Amino acid sequence: MRHITNITEFKHLITAQEVTLVHFHDASCPHSTKVVPVFKRLSLLYKHLNFVKIDVDEVPDICWELSIESSPTIIKFENGEEIYRYIGLEEIKNEAKGSKNGYGLDGLNEYIDLTQIECLNQNDDNNIKNVFNDDDTYLESDVDEQLIISIPFKQYVKLHSIFIIPTDIEHAPKTIKLFANRCNLGFENVEDIEETQLFQLTKNDFVDNIIKIPLEFVKFQNVFQITVFIENNFGNKDTTSFKELVLIGTPRETTIMENFGIRLEDLKHLIEIEKTYGKAQLKIIM
Repeated sequence: MRHITNITEFKHLITAQEVTLVHFHDASCPHSTKVVPVFKRLSLLYKHLNFVKIDVDEVPDICWELSIESSPTIIKFENGEEIYRYIGLEEIKNEAKGSKNGYGLDGLNEYIDLTQIECLNQNDDNNIKNVFNDDDTYLESDVDEQLIISIPFKQYVKLHSIFIIPTDIEHAPKTIKLFANRCNLGFENVEDIEETQLFQLTKNDFVDNIIKIPLEFVKFQNVFQITVFIENNFGNKDTTSFKELVLIGTPRETTIMENFGIRLEDLKHLIEIEKTYGKAQLKIIM
């Protein structure tokens, strides 16, 4: 997701052939702030599209030219033309609830029970909760390069893929074993139990500062806990580290997230995938 701070860059970007979604963000508006993490997760999923955030206080000339009067406002552009705009969170929610189309894949991090998450061999100063924050903090192993991360969900989910944003490629995870619904795994028994899926990553999996790990979707259809065993890293370094972990999939049931104020699914209804001539296009439901 790009953060635009000048009108020249903005006009150049929206004239591209790719679909561009622009969120005019007002940091003082809590409804607008709720859209930001959704945009970020979608930008990881659909990298051939342009996702843009503009802070209304930073570039008032763009807002004046486009008559942006309230927040959140989301505008879809294609070939330099405005295709559609949503104004206000209530309009977004109403359109979402009225749609008969199903929603696709989304980030599942909002469904993680952070109070119950565990990480073995973590550095206390750089612990597991850092990978669920959108900042410069990170997770780092302690006495050696191995980590066991146990991630419980608040409800059953379907897992599709995992994104890892590393601190650098040398300390990034290389050999990863995933275990679905296996509790109480430790270093004393993790090698003796057959994993649900094994990944031997290469540097070719490291693209645009992101490691994308596609899962065998059929093996992760009814997951209440996922355990991640990181065996080593790319550079054979003493410690393994990464900045962010994003789990992609769908919840098994619709759940209203506590203290979130809006269902993540409702916002996801903004987006559907339209297959045109074999290429995925993203569009706002009209």
